[in-house]
Amino acid sequence: MLRVLPEVFAEARLLSEEADRGTLPALGRLHPALGQRAVCAWAGGRAALSHLSALHVWGLHRQRAGAVLHLSAPDCTAAGHRTGAAETRSGPGRNDQSSPDR
Repeated sequence: MLRVLPEVFAEARLLSEEADRGTLPALGRLHPALGQRAVCAWAGGRAALSHLSALHVWGLHRQRAGAVLHLSAPDCTAAGHRTGAAETRSGPGRNDQSSPDR
């Protein structure tokens, strides 16, 4: 078992062998569908996939392994920043996006 996010683990055999281990975190080496499940589990039911991640689920966009996974969450979510995931927070008077890449 390998930790892909805090409190979220995956079997090592599920990580892509083709991905560069030196530049991508474990989350980025998962198939996009598994990565999306991982970030939803990490958010604990307090967020939903958004942007390109949601389009991938609906078959309207093909997300590649290692791409940033997008979540939308209410302002009260204490999800914070994680490598490989971006969170859009919304609430009264807010519409900002926090990303670990910034």
